Amino acid sequence: MTRKSIQLCRELKEREFDTRETLQLLQGYQFRFWSWGANGFTNLENKGLLFKVQGHHHKGYVLITLGYDDTYKVHIISTQGNVKDTYEGIYFDMLFETIDNRIERIEEYVR
Repeated sequence: MTRKSIQLCRELKEREFDTRETLQLLQGYQFRFWSWGANGFTNLENKGLLFKVQGHHHKGYVLITLGYDDTYKVHIISTQGNVKDTYEGIYFDMLFETIDNRIERIEEYVR
């Protein structure tokens, strides 16, 4: 991760949350989750969950933060540390699908 990426993560953090609980939610989707090539999980002072992915549509980082309105933000970050997309107002039950749709999902595949 570049210096720029580290600084960006510091700037995007919001309120504290249980990053382990959020990671457990994502891992509950097992095969779909691991198809992202997710690795390098980092708890950013309980204010962000950062991990690297090697998905079909995105290869880089995903940063999940929790806002003061109890909704998540998902930041899609390039390997150079640039924010490519930010998704706001995401509830707990929408988190996996939001990330999957952006980094891996291919509609033509039958599940």
